[in-house]
Amino acid sequence: MCEMFAYIGEKTKLNLYLNEFFSHSEKHPHGWGLAIGYNVEKEPVKANDSTYLKHRLQETIETGELIAHIRNASVGSVNYLNTHPFTKEDKFNNKYVLTHNGTINEYKILDEYKNIQVGSTDSERIAELLIDKINEFNYSPSFEEKFSVIENLVFKITENNRNKVNLFIYDGQYLYAHCNFDTTLHILEKDDGVFIATKPVSNENWKQFPLNTLVAFKNGKWIKKGTSHKGIWIPVTEEEIYWSKY
Repeated sequence: MCEMFAYIGEKTKLNLYLNEFFSHSEKHPHGWGLAIGYNVEKEPVKANDSTYLKHRLQETIETGELIAHIRNASVGSVNYLNTHPFTKEDKFNNKYVLTHNGTINEYKILDEYKNIQVGSTDSERIAELLIDKINEFNYSPSFEEKFSVIENLVFKITENNRNKVNLFIYDGQYLYAHCNFDTTLHILEKDDGVFIATKPVSNENWKQFPLNTLVAFKNGKWIKKGTSHKGIWIPVTEEEIYWSKY
């Protein structure tokens, strides 16, 4: 499917982590993306083959908030519009950055966004649904209200155990992370910040990320851990079993 990497904390040089992360693109060849805050750079090519990314990683990448993604396409063709991360804006002019690792097999509500989205991925449809839920407020929602919206969205999408929903969402202040497939997200906590990755990208003390629970981070700290749900993804078809290995 895909791999994701995120960092939030004090301004830190991240080149070593990113070099290791993007080296995994041999198994995830369908695009790469890098979001530093709201600034998104991406291409629908294998990271290891990208001349632009090679030169980009030779520069110092030092930041306090970053999300990166490498894609192994399961839904949607290989093109720029389907390459993560996705950025969306609510009616209050708040922006969101989203990356997704997984596939939505059953959730008909998302089908309503096929004629609205600019690309064709189920991941982008999750972002569109999130914006619609935020736009139901008559005012710009607080952190607690946003957390509740994202948590309820995750609960709904995962309740049938048919959808793999590993998510990063960044709203300009907070990083929200969720995982519902065992051993597919890891966390490294250091004095300067928090690192989260599909697979560890260093030889440090990475741990399993909490399963089936939305967690929010700010300035390198755990801010809120939500309620655990039972919507763990269970691969049942031969294709799903195959994708579960990646």
